[in-house]
Amino acid sequence: MTVTERRSFLQRLAAGALALAASPVAARAASAAPASPSPLAEWDEKWMDALAGKYRQFFDLSAVRDAGVLTPVRNFYNAYRDAYGTRDSDVNAVVGLHGGAAAMAFTDSAWARFRLGQQSNITDDATRAPALANIFLAPAAPFTPDTGVTALQGRGAVFCLCNNSLARITRLLEAGGYGKADALRAELLGQHLVPGVVLVPAMMVTANRLQMRGVSYLKLG
Repeated sequence: MTVTERRSFLQRLAAGALALAASPVAARAASAAPASPSPLAEWDEKWMDALAGKYRQFFDLSAVRDAGVLTPVRNFYNAYRDAYGTRDSDVNAVVGLHGGAAAMAFTDSAWARFRLGQQSNITDDATRAPALANIFLAPAAPFTPDTGVTALQGRGAVFCLCNNSLARITRLLEAGGYGKADALRAELLGQHLVPGVVLVPAMMVTANRLQMRGVSYLKLG
């Protein structure tokens, strides 16, 4: 094939490609291609950017032993205060609730209505039966209320709920006859979420994004 013939062939090939791209078939194929997903508005990370303390720790919590499981978070604040003279505003604690600890993100009303203690295998230390209320909000003896979610939030701690764990809870509740998963999700988030708890897409993603901001990591349980 001569240079002239080769040039003519390439020109015809290019023209054919252009014609195909303009064809109705190509247009339909392009419109059928899935669009790139866009970030959901609910994954707002402004709360991460607001972690302005000098000493910042992420506590990864997916399993609970008893109502005193948050004692190390209390100790984190107290030890910095007593040893280094810090104020609570100098310290940021973020607690990631997922897996067996996800139920800690919900109020007493959810624990009573959905038997979350039974669903999550969490026992009330006083009754030795499945907990009917959120025993982690303000732990009773032998633990102390200052190790609870409410007190720690008052000192600036942020509690996060994993969306994947929320989905697991709603599937279990649906299987238990409480309704459809989508409706249960809306009810849990709209009526039973402990005030101040932040919903995150996945706990390991949140851990990673916090570490990108210089927040250290600790596996709590």
